[in-house]
Amino acid sequence: MAGAGQHDQLRVKVDFERETLPAGLVTSGFDRNSPAVFVWLGVVMYLTSNIVMATLRVVAAQATPVQVIFDYLYPPSSAAPEARAAQQARLDRVAAIGEPFLTFFTAESITQHLLTIGFDQVEDHSAAALLSGYLGRPISGFGAGGPHVLCAARTG
Repeated sequence: MAGAGQHDQLRVKVDFERETLPAGLVTSGFDRNSPAVFVWLGVVMYLTSNIVMATLRVVAAQATPVQVIFDYLYPPSSAAPEARAAQQARLDRVAAIGEPFLTFFTAESITQHLLTIGFDQVEDHSAAALLSGYLGRPISGFGAGGPHVLCAARTG
């Protein structure tokens, strides 16, 4: 996770299963009283929902303005019936290498949680939509339950 104040960049390494974000921030000399952007990519789906929610509450309590950018996956049950087998095969592959996906969200559920804990702006985009916009052409292969990238902000 990285946070930035007035043009400073700081990389904070946190093993979320063994330590909390506040402990990692203190160890790194991070200033909780400065505005920040937290970039948390490729992590959420591997953590328990309790750890994810606790971490998001810590970010929401940062001095304003604050933003968090993270990716997440939809629950397997939300996939269309014809896509469920492929999604289950993906879940089985990552579990077989010892890195099972533990936490899933829908856009509605994570948005509601973020608003409840104090964020006042939430933008959620599917990875397919982001890539399509960037490349200027449709992207296939992600399916409805594919990765999403979310940016939440608290401005005041």
